[in-house]
Amino acid sequence: MNEKLPTEYKLYKRRWFIMALFMMYTINGGAQWLQFSIINNLVSKYYEGITPTQIDWTATCPMLAYILLIFPSLYLLDKVGVRNMMIIGAAGITVGTWIKVFSVHPDTFYLALTGHFCQAVFQVMTFSLSARFTAIWFGAHEISTAGALGLFGDQLGSALSCILPTIIVKDGSREEIGNGLQRMHWYFSGISTVILLFMVLFFKSAPKSPPSAAQEKQRQSKRENVYRAAKYILKKRSFLLIALSYGLCLGSFGAIVAHLNAPVLLNFPEREQNADAGSIGFVIMLSGMFSSLVFGKIIDKTRKFKESAVLLTIGSTIAFTFFTWALRSGNIIYVYVAAFFIGSFAQSYYATGFQMVIEVTFPVSEEISSAVLFLIVQVLSYTFTSLYGPAIRTFGDLPSNIALIATFSTSVLCAIMVPSNLKRQQVEKSAQEKMIQGKEMTDLISNNKNSNEVV
Repeated sequence: MNEKLPTEYKLYKRRWFIMALFMMYTINGGAQWLQFSIINNLVSKYYEGITPTQIDWTATCPMLAYILLIFPSLYLLDKVGVRNMMIIGAAGITVGTWIKVFSVHPDTFYLALTGHFCQAVFQVMTFSLSARFTAIWFGAHEISTAGALGLFGDQLGSALSCILPTIIVKDGSREEIGNGLQRMHWYFSGISTVILLFMVLFFKSAPKSPPSAAQEKQRQSKRENVYRAAKYILKKRSFLLIALSYGLCLGSFGAIVAHLNAPVLLNFPEREQNADAGSIGFVIMLSGMFSSLVFGKIIDKTRKFKESAVLLTIGSTIAFTFFTWALRSGNIIYVYVAAFFIGSFAQSYYATGFQMVIEVTFPVSEEISSAVLFLIVQVLSYTFTSLYGPAIRTFGDLPSNIALIATFSTSVLCAIMVPSNLKRQQVEKSAQEKMIQGKEMTDLISNNKNSNEVV
């Protein structure tokens, strides 16, 4: 029998540098997500004839772009490869930032919206690359931690999008607000241009040899048709339950973050400078970033995906219930505390659910399974975000938040119903067992040979 024995897989030190480049890119893109909606009242004050609802479009247009363009983006990725896709995405984001540089005038809001939508379109091209990127470069024993790091940049960027606009753009006359917006756009255009240059010079698609047995199997497999693979995934009960749990939890979470300005100013009207809304959003994102890394490390050690999902969805539900009470307590400190726990639980589910889906859909490639997952998430996020802001203005924050508590609770039920079926881990376990058997056989042959030589 001429069966190839498994070998130990090589990990390249360069993977950490490539990860740093990837994180720079995602930080820059995420940092511009809420740059208008978090200072909604100032932007509506600056641009003539623009309502708060129209400014909310800037928070939802990335979701809409994803819904419309994710499958064309996957087709393009298959044609041009990971490196070229990253360069195209960085170039598109840079173009969007420069469009916004020229949009600072009271009657040019739609030019600013065009630049923002341009960025959203090109971010779609790389949004699902995090799972693919980490699987290509990182070993089986570090895949969840690497996955959390891959999403860390987007989370940090989202955190910065909550706090930077409130620091750079201050209330005052229309001219003073305009000067703040202009500075913000100049900063991002310069940073985006530098990141584009770094991507062109240093970003690599993949290492020479695979880092894990699962990745080796995918390299040897025939490239699957995107639409056929998506159809296969959507028929899997385990995937649908995870996607629904994930989408309800993160869709509700996204609505909260995108509209923090409204409930905070509604319950604390004396704080008109947006400082608390931005700071609360920053606390949510910052706590989530570090807890995601902690959960990623725990899952790498324990492989308890389902148990982690149940814990995180329950924690998210309790934390948002506390947040709803804190808003009406009259004490802003309680709101900050609740925000910390919302971020710690809901943001951690971002990375955990991501890896969980890849496990149950293996050997479908990571970018396809994650793309279908995020398509469902973006549909729910777009729906909740579009409804939550107007609902607060029409009915108040309490009824609106109770509706979101119900969606968080439904997310818990879906997580409980998910069957444990970790296909990728089974491949790695099988490879490790074969490797051990191969070493034992080699040692046995070597010992027999030595014994014969002694005799």
